[in-house]
Amino acid sequence: MSTPQSTETPPSVDELLNRIAQLEDSEAKLRTESRKWEERSKTNYAKLMEYERAQTGAPETAKADQDQAIAEAVDNARRALLGEFGPKLATAAFETAAAKAGLDTADLLDVLDVSKFLAEDGSPDSEAISQKVSALASKWSQPEYAQDLGIGPQGSGTAGQLTREALSRMSPREINQAHEDGRLDALMSGEI
Repeated sequence: MSTPQSTETPPSVDELLNRIAQLEDSEAKLRTESRKWEERSKTNYAKLMEYERAQTGAPETAKADQDQAIAEAVDNARRALLGEFGPKLATAAFETAAAKAGLDTADLLDVLDVSKFLAEDGSPDSEAISQKVSALASKWSQPEYAQDLGIGPQGSGTAGQLTREALSRMSPREINQAHEDGRLDALMSGEI
């Protein structure tokens, strides 16, 4: 069995040298363009510094306008960040509140619309989150059947009960008190 041979012929040395020359020309053009942009950047930076120096001696209204523009820029940046990270923060706050309440919300978070737990500014609304978690905790922690069946204690019920060994070390007065307190019930019923 023979292996198939490639029908493509490798490029010649002249073709490779021609390609290298083209790449060097492209690199030179990119360097020239880069220098041009670097010079523009330096010029713009110098203009900015000159503008800032001129502003230090400007009247108060110009400073107030500048301060207002800065405040607006900060507010816009904050809104943009909260728009992007607000839902993630609300999800984390919901998970934290649910964990503190002892709830497992792994499946719930897949279908939960966390945008309902965001304030107008995009930050997590901790009050809305707390209310929802409290509602879920009270709903999920309630048993599905009545607990007050009136049939007395269920299970072994030996917690706090005295053993024969403990009884042998007690005085008659202590035994009577233990009987009144119900700490001999398991022993008397034969559970212990």
